[in-house]
Amino acid sequence: MADGAVLFDPARFAPVRGPLGRARGLPADCYTDPAFRAAELHRVFAASWNLVGRADEVPSPGDYRAVHTAFGSILLLRGEDGAVRAFANTCRHRGTRLAEGAGNVASLVCPHHGWTYGLDGRLTAAPGIAARGFTPRDYGLTALPIAIWQGFLFVGIEPSAEGPEAAFQDLATLLASHRLDEMVCVHRVERRVACDWKIALENGVEDYHTATVHAGSIGLQRHRLASLGPAYGAMVMERAGGIGTLPGEAAGLPVIPGLSAPARRASYFAALFPSTILNCTRDSAWWLSALPDGPGACRIVLGACVPATSAAAPDFDTRIAPYLRRWNAALEEDVAIMESRQANLMANGGSAAGPFAPSEILVHRFANWLLDRILAPSP
Repeated sequence: MADGAVLFDPARFAPVRGPLGRARGLPADCYTDPAFRAAELHRVFAASWNLVGRADEVPSPGDYRAVHTAFGSILLLRGEDGAVRAFANTCRHRGTRLAEGAGNVASLVCPHHGWTYGLDGRLTAAPGIAARGFTPRDYGLTALPIAIWQGFLFVGIEPSAEGPEAAFQDLATLLASHRLDEMVCVHRVERRVACDWKIALENGVEDYHTATVHAGSIGLQRHRLASLGPAYGAMVMERAGGIGTLPGEAAGLPVIPGLSAPARRASYFAALFPSTILNCTRDSAWWLSALPDGPGACRIVLGACVPATSAAAPDFDTRIAPYLRRWNAALEEDVAIMESRQANLMANGGSAAGPFAPSEILVHRFANWLLDRILAPSP
């Protein structure tokens, strides 16, 4: 563990701050030091809008989903008024987790002592509590700021005043004909991976590794950079037929109704900082989030959504299967190389970070976005 004054000394990050052609990557201890990780949780994740899922995953009043975030488990809950809210998944009595997975409830009942909460988070019952001065309205669930953009849900602790709607305005224009807000979630899986979350995010925003890491699956990928806002970055791949399946496998999903001609020929990869990659193709949309999950590990969430008409097809499971094979194959290859890199950094710190390839422009942008927040003066 490095001394704090040294670890966060802006001078040691000068090589990262240079222009792409002369810059170097983040120092190795940024991926291994507990103090750097703690700073990320406070200065990056708590202060950012983090993608946690889709509004259509909780479509009806009483529907809930417990999701992992960098700042603990939270509950996404749709109320009787139709609004989706986010709460810390913690009973206000003794801190017990209230729910796991997903389901539908008339109220949330703590499995420990039976404290009960309404769909709006208010405490409605606290059996046996007769403490002087106890006021139920003071013990409702802890609500978290929540925002919806294109059907996706974003949550933070003290996020920036500029929400996703404003931050991602250019991206919304680019993806307008995909009509993401009308799609439905059809797939969501999570797995714990033994690598720092930044390794996973970096791996997903460059195509430099594809010819080697993915030689046995999707092969070489080539993108061009889309010039968009500073809160994120986006790459565009133009390829006839899309990239949703492995070479030799047919794309079985229908093209999104009303998709523009340029979008029919392209796949878009957008890095929504801090930790999500959004991939929009001609027939579906996929997102991958990499969230801190303890020292040297992250939780990877992979989700997919399609137009409701596609999801309603009687043979949808057969149609989506080749896409899942493609994502699973690529992810297994990525996980192997990401865990190998992390293990090496943990064992010996690795060598000094090398330069960026031209196709690692979003890795460079991400590193500087991160440092802007880690090194910012305390308010």
